[in-house]
Amino acid sequence: MRRKEIKIMNKKRVISLTKRIVSGVLLGGLIFGAGSCLASDVSKLEVPEVIDINIQKSCPDLEGLKKDVKEVKGFTHKAHIGYLQKEQKDKFVCASCHKGVKDEKEIINSKKCERLSKEFEEVGGAKNFKKYFHNSCVKCHKNRKKEGLSTGPTSCKDCHNRKGGE
Repeated sequence: MRRKEIKIMNKKRVISLTKRIVSGVLLGGLIFGAGSCLASDVSKLEVPEVIDINIQKSCPDLEGLKKDVKEVKGFTHKAHIGYLQKEQKDKFVCASCHKGVKDEKEIINSKKCERLSKEFEEVGGAKNFKKYFHNSCVKCHKNRKKEGLSTGPTSCKDCHNRKGGE
């Protein structure tokens, strides 16, 4: 295949993925209301659609964080909560990513960098941040893909930009 054909195929994949993510966000919002961490309590919490999880940029003083060489594209927070709620019913789904928290109040009522510092302790410290997210996110996405379920990105470029832009 020629490069031009490959570029067109890649653009189609990006458009397809974007459509799935947008559909998931919209569907998640319709099914799960505002979206809290408990499926049975969906109307009490406002959850942002997309969040920035470039921790090195937002919490540069966290000890042990490795240098940020790639930025993460916008993380579809609300859609992830929606999928987890749908699959895990009445479980506290926030703890799937926010290690060590017991309820959503711990997340909402804390300062981001202080909370992350505590969460990093649960996974062996900030030095393990990248490894933890790659093991959690990519592993989950690949498993969902194998099961034929809708999923997020499974390759580096689908999730990351080179630092400083695309």
